[in-house]
Amino acid sequence: MALIIEDLTVVKQGRELVRSVSMSVERGQVTAVLGANGAGKSELVLAVAGMLPIAQGHISVDGRAIQGCPPDVVRLAGVAAVPEGHRVLSKLSVDDNLRVAGSMLAGDQVGPAVAEVYALFPELAERQRQLAGTMSGGQQQMLSIGHALMARPKYLLIDEMSLGLAPLIVKRLVRTIESLVDKGVGVILVEQFTEVALSVATSAVVMRTGDVRYSGPASEIRTRPEILEAAYF
Repeated sequence: MALIIEDLTVVKQGRELVRSVSMSVERGQVTAVLGANGAGKSELVLAVAGMLPIAQGHISVDGRAIQGCPPDVVRLAGVAAVPEGHRVLSKLSVDDNLRVAGSMLAGDQVGPAVAEVYALFPELAERQRQLAGTMSGGQQQMLSIGHALMARPKYLLIDEMSLGLAPLIVKRLVRTIESLVDKGVGVILVEQFTEVALSVATSAVVMRTGDVRYSGPASEIRTRPEILEAAYF
């Protein structure tokens, strides 16, 4: 079982932001997507999540085609995204944020799903009644991930997880990713900070200006830094 992306192209205002990209992630594995700003990484995530239209290509979840589907259908199929920027409903409490994110679930499933998020992030359980907008950046990122997890996804797409966060918080979030992978969740991790991504990734894709410049084992990039240097410079 896998999330498979084939020949994906994203065009915005006449410009190809993602060009014929193919990649995949299996359940219980992490695929890192690396590259400099403007490489097309965020657009890739938004397109797979149904938040950005695609010009061509095929996306399937465990054999089910989802290209062209709206975000709610993509989530129901088992794919949830954590967009860049610690996006939360700032004027709602932590608990209300999670319950709103769980609106797609049956009524008797919402409580257990919230409990699962609190078990993963005890920091949020301690702040259930706190307004999300008053929390630190790291806590808001935990809540953003919690939003996505309320869909109980098979595959999680995380865009720039560590952006603007302190190293200790980043390590905490990496442990969370490892825990999810151990439970069989497949993860596409988009990161500018390569050390963070490669510390948990099984495979890696390196992008530059919309194109894939490398696709293969993450271990290859650890031993051949010139692969990344070619994409960044």
